[in-house]
Amino acid sequence: MSGRKSYRNRDDRQMSFDEYFVVPTPTEVRPGSIAGLDQELRQALSRSLKGQSLSRYEVAAKMSEMLGDDISKNMLDAYTAESRETHQISVVRLVAMILATKDYDLLAMIAEKVGCRLLVGEEAIGAEIGFIDQEIEELRNRRNQLKRMSPVTIKRGRT
Repeated sequence: MSGRKSYRNRDDRQMSFDEYFVVPTPTEVRPGSIAGLDQELRQALSRSLKGQSLSRYEVAAKMSEMLGDDISKNMLDAYTAESRETHQISVVRLVAMILATKDYDLLAMIAEKVGCRLLVGEEAIGAEIGFIDQEIEELRNRRNQLKRMSPVTIKRGRT
């Protein structure tokens, strides 16, 4: 999981840019290129549940409440068990688990597989500011290009 910012146990008062500048690249599309992703997800789910202050029963209860469907501790155990290859978590249940645990590392792992970077909360504001600064610089450069061309005098309303 190197090269990825961890969102767990983070002090929101402290910003770290250590790994933000590692540009993720999408997994190459070829036969077998994402083989093993199910196992990687199982391991990430397991780490997430082990790192929680909530019990698996509490996580299951929160997920059940959000989904309006019964999720049991046994289901969570099955999603993380290496021996239960056919028991895979659905995307909707994964989202419920991320919300219940507030563990964004699960989503970050998937985002990086497709070449994306996950920004959570105020991190997105910083990215937007950077984008705006880049646009301002591009507009300044375009303005300077136009100024270097022969000056144009606007003569509206003048005779």
